[in-house]
Amino acid sequence: MNPQENPENLPQPSSQNPIETQPLLYAGLIREITIIHQQFSTRANQALKSLNLNFSQLSLLSHLMFLRTPASITDLAEQMDLLQPAVTKMVQHLSEQGWIELQPDPQDARRKYIVLNDQGRMTFQQAQMLLFPLLKEGFAGIEHLEASSMLGQLQHVRKNLAGR
Repeated sequence: MNPQENPENLPQPSSQNPIETQPLLYAGLIREITIIHQQFSTRANQALKSLNLNFSQLSLLSHLMFLRTPASITDLAEQMDLLQPAVTKMVQHLSEQGWIELQPDPQDARRKYIVLNDQGRMTFQQAQMLLFPLLKEGFAGIEHLEASSMLGQLQHVRKNLAGR
């Protein structure tokens, strides 16, 4: 293509990039993800009130549950893609509830590790049970095989985003 055919020197779509060749599809994905996130987090917060927990705090418990290793606030902020003050505030709440313990680093007393305790594990499991009806409602009509495939695809998206 010569400059006269593209006077504004706009980037030309690459036939290899599906986002450029199918922009409406990817715009639809963005729209659905944002709507689902808003609906789910709002309703999850309502369901979790009885545990004195919100969806963001549950996310932190989930990270701790599956890390299976102590993590610092800095580690958690990086993994959750959040600012440290937000994670610090969540850690304070979880600590006040007795769901986590703060352990000093043996080599640097200024650094603390967050460890999920048995009460925190139990609370995480209770939260999951409270959210199962919401998941059941949201995934009604989706077969087991489709849900399994969807889980794999969502894990792929998460890993892509985490690898930036």
